[in-house]
Amino acid sequence: MKAVIYLFAFSIVFLFSCKEKNKNKNMEMANDYPELAKKELTLLNQQYDSALIKSDTAFLNKIYANEFTYTTPEGQVRNKSQQLITIGSGGLKLDYGKSDDVAVSVYDSTAIVTGRFFGKGIFKENIIDIKERYTTVWVKRNGHWRLVTEQGTFIQ
Repeated sequence: MKAVIYLFAFSIVFLFSCKEKNKNKNMEMANDYPELAKKELTLLNQQYDSALIKSDTAFLNKIYANEFTYTTPEGQVRNKSQQLITIGSGGLKLDYGKSDDVAVSVYDSTAIVTGRFFGKGIFKENIIDIKERYTTVWVKRNGHWRLVTEQGTFIQ
């Protein structure tokens, strides 16, 4: 009988120690998640800049969420299809564009990316020299980050 009690007690201790190890592993993974997400979003932000310069509407279509909206520095609001048409039709043609001062904040499956964007090119047949601050909101769906909304503000 003592052997059964010892075996039972050992089994309970063993199960709790396994559960505790798994809990610690999950906590470590949860702690790593924001840093990994920040790296992933920083890379996506760079790829976004490149896609704008290349007018790569296939890539933009992939990263824009279906409900994507862009609020321009002038206050106009464009949905996903309007933004893709603007870029794909040559309405916006950037010769150069790059973000800096980028900050990424991650909140579970939502992230906010802020930064500055400098670019030069043509918008509706006018030469443009873009200097703006922007805020973008990204949501992770089915394992992929999608850009939900973007807002730009001109700076001096």
